Amino acid sequence: MARIIVIANQKGGTGKTTTAMNLGAAFVLKGEKVLLIDMDSQAHCSRGLGVRLNEKDKSIRDAICKPEKGLSQIIRSTPIDNLFIAPSHIYLSTVELELASQVGAAQRLAVALQDVVAEYNHIIIDAPPSLGLLAINSIVASDEVIIPMEAELYALDGMDALEDTLAKTKKYLAKDVEILGVLATKFRKGTSIHHEILEQLKEHWSEKVFNTVINLNTDIPASVADQLPVVIVKPSSTGSKDYMNLADEVLEREKLTKTETIK
Repeated sequence: MARIIVIANQKGGTGKTTTAMNLGAAFVLKGEKVLLIDMDSQAHCSRGLGVRLNEKDKSIRDAICKPEKGLSQIIRSTPIDNLFIAPSHIYLSTVELELASQVGAAQRLAVALQDVVAEYNHIIIDAPPSLGLLAINSIVASDEVIIPMEAELYALDGMDALEDTLAKTKKYLAKDVEILGVLATKFRKGTSIHHEILEQLKEHWSEKVFNTVINLNTDIPASVADQLPVVIVKPSSTGSKDYMNLADEVLEREKLTKTETIK
């Protein structure tokens, strides 16, 4: 049974999609079978793996609109063995308005996932940079959340809204999503302000902050042109090593969480 992780932050530019792709690919390199779900209408996760849809192709929008048909109908392979994707399309942006007044609108993705959850080791959801209905669907469908945060002065701005959404998801939708970790991205070693921001994150989130940070590395954006994650394109690069370390830390935290649940 897959562990389902949502990569979420209402701010754009935090490395959300990059983290989803590279964490998924890192899990595959460790012997797992992984499904990525692109819940962002910008479809950067899909395009980052060479998957481009036309208007008639099935996408995650079809699964959200008709969740009883499941995800199997839309899942595609990627250039990486054992890494699959439920791709997105710009037309996903119309779904929130269509579903706003419908019963069970927040559980659509969770329902659609039921027919594939046993087929994978991990399912990773790239949530949109907002706290709208698509983001809530992403959270409700997940077991745990990773929050990437860019090492910048206003990194903590707006985080109250995300924490409030997680609390309301637990209270009103009976879904308790564990914050698996907070990830500092675009980090520059030797820069005092970045280290100060990391300390701020630790003061706010305590042990939830990952020991791993994602350092600024030109190989990460360069890998976008190759339409492959940096862990595949440049396995010896700093960016690759950071994401492989993150995968190890995620697996270790999940192991601890599972042990605590059993107790």
